Amino acid sequence: MNRHSEHNPRSSRAGFFQSSVFVRQTLTFLALLFVLSGCIRSIKRFDDRAWNDLLRGIDAHREGRYEEAIPILQDVIEAYPGAAILEEAQWFLVNSYLGAGEKTLALGELRSFLQNYTNSPHEELAQAFLFRLDPLHKKTIAATLDPGLQDFFELEIHALKDKGVNTLIFPVTYSVPLGRFVLSGGQRRDEGSLLRWIHTVHRDGLRVIARMDFREIRTVSDRRPQWRDQGYEKDGETLRPLSKLDIFNEDVSSVLLQIYHRLAQYPFDGIYVEEISYGPDEGWTSHAQNQYEDLFLERPIPFRMIESPDKISDKKRFLPGEAQFWHWVGWRSRYINKVLKDLRNTVKSVRPEIQFGIEIPHFILVDPLKGLTDTSLDLLELNQSKFDFYLLTSDPGGSPSPNLLEDLLRYELPPERIWLQSEAIGTRGPLQVESPLQGLVIRTDQDLARGSLAN
Repeated sequence: MNRHSEHNPRSSRAGFFQSSVFVRQTLTFLALLFVLSGCIRSIKRFDDRAWNDLLRGIDAHREGRYEEAIPILQDVIEAYPGAAILEEAQWFLVNSYLGAGEKTLALGELRSFLQNYTNSPHEELAQAFLFRLDPLHKKTIAATLDPGLQDFFELEIHALKDKGVNTLIFPVTYSVPLGRFVLSGGQRRDEGSLLRWIHTVHRDGLRVIARMDFREIRTVSDRRPQWRDQGYEKDGETLRPLSKLDIFNEDVSSVLLQIYHRLAQYPFDGIYVEEISYGPDEGWTSHAQNQYEDLFLERPIPFRMIESPDKISDKKRFLPGEAQFWHWVGWRSRYINKVLKDLRNTVKSVRPEIQFGIEIPHFILVDPLKGLTDTSLDLLELNQSKFDFYLLTSDPGGSPSPNLLEDLLRYELPPERIWLQSEAIGTRGPLQVESPLQGLVIRTDQDLARGSLAN
């Protein structure tokens, strides 16, 4: 279901994206009119009280008075059997249960709704709700798939589904010239195709997760060169512009929030952010240095901190700039976490039910000191934000720690929030998630389709 409308990307940031609340209310109202418009004769069968009761229940739901909406909608369903308004009454009852946190009751009502109304305009969203609520679907088995590179997309979906995949990951980015999201890597793909592909996957009973690069949004950085990050070149002791965005620039942070607000209006079931790390030679813009200096009353000096990266990572060595270096990477870690939390909160403000996760390199779990020096990421800091899931990735050919569960316990990271990246190793059987981890992400979907993936 298309939850968004077109906007001119050249307009002011404040008017960049339309409120999702208005969009939802408009679509719900139109859906209700659609249901009722073909049922004029049926409307005459029930009195004004039924209509008024339904509207009272809908109003209570929209205003967040879920406990009040539930009995009203239940009474409508019981008092007016066979009436044309029952589909909307049951749908809003499902959503009121969800709003009230009654997931078990919502699941039962949702199953009943899908059985009663097989061609409902709410069917796509209902199937997504079912996936999240049904205990049989708690585990995620995902594969990255770029529909634009597939000659037979639906056949590819069926092949993945037969292998046990229940979630597809679409790599997406925001296109400033088009004013919409596209699959990353090709401007030939338009928004209509993206929405059509999402609908196709949902129709086949799978979820769709959007994968967004944290700072690599080329059409934004190309339009605004002053928003680019700067890297330090050790050999020449000079700064050079990078293609990535500078998140320490307040204008960039503001635009990122608007981009994710818009992304949340797409019918994705989840979003995860990749490439969130900052290398020692990145992030040397005046915005970052000024903010650091305001806080610590000292100017960060790049050549003192990154002239010998190997020594910095050595626990047994101490450099003249070491104290400043730890202040610097510690501050950056907290700042990165804050930006990610702001993005998560923005997404949740649009659609509370959507999952929001981050991708982190597995080695920071095993060697936190190296993780902080090489990536400016502190797992303890990231865990405090309690994202819906954390995807642990490793280099090709690498493997997770044999003591993974013990490592997670040290950081108080719940295994049910962990997705693990898996290598492609031959098997003929369906894929399974090793309990108690929440999910498994297959590195190469092409190998999966050929039937050569790991349990």
